[in-house]
Parts: sequence; C-alpha cells; structure tokens
Amino acid sequence: MKRAMELLQEGIYNVSEIAYKVGMNDPLYFSKCFKSHFGAPLRLICIKNK
Repeated sequence: MKRAMELLQEGIYNVSEIAYKVGMNDPLYFSKCFKSHFGAPLRLICIKNK
C-alpha cells in the first residue's frame, strides 16, 4: 500500500494502473483495500494531491 500511495502522489497513473502495478488485478478490490489501510477513500486522496 505504501507503493500505491507513492504512485498516487506522482499523479501520473490512474487507479487501475496503480492497482496493476502493485499486483492487484481488480481496481475495485484495490480501492477497498486502500481505504481499509489508510482510512480514507482513493478519491479523497486524489483530490488532496491536486
């Protein structure tokens, strides 16, 4: 999940690409795991980083 956050902060990749880069084949499952790990949904983190 740490690597996923780094990729997200780079702002180069979309959620599906990040999911695949960290070894998850399902972007929806990745989003759920991300929220569980960081306590915030991906969209909130994306908005914060813009």
